[in-house]
Amino acid sequence: MLQFEHITTNPKILGGKPIIKDTRISVEFILELLASGAAVKDIVEAYPHLSEEAVKEVIVFTSTSFFQSDGNFGSSHNFSKNDWMALRNSKLSLLSETKTS
Repeated sequence: MLQFEHITTNPKILGGKPIIKDTRISVEFILELLASGAAVKDIVEAYPHLSEEAVKEVIVFTSTSFFQSDGNFGSSHNFSKNDWMALRNSKLSLLSETKTS
């Protein structure tokens, strides 16, 4: 199982949803920002206490959560269809950012 440096859960914070460590910012919220068209650098500029690595780790975390160990599609962390669309769009955005850098 992968270990994530920037992602954690705490039942006392946001009902145990995955969050970025030391914040109350959920993985779901970051995915919503990405789905609305925000780039990683836009999110870091808007939330300067987040690192670019933490935001990018949300994408990796979500993609690795896509399949549970039991093989059920999308069952991990109750991600919605919008979350999965955000993941797809953010991966495409990261690819284009890498090509232009």
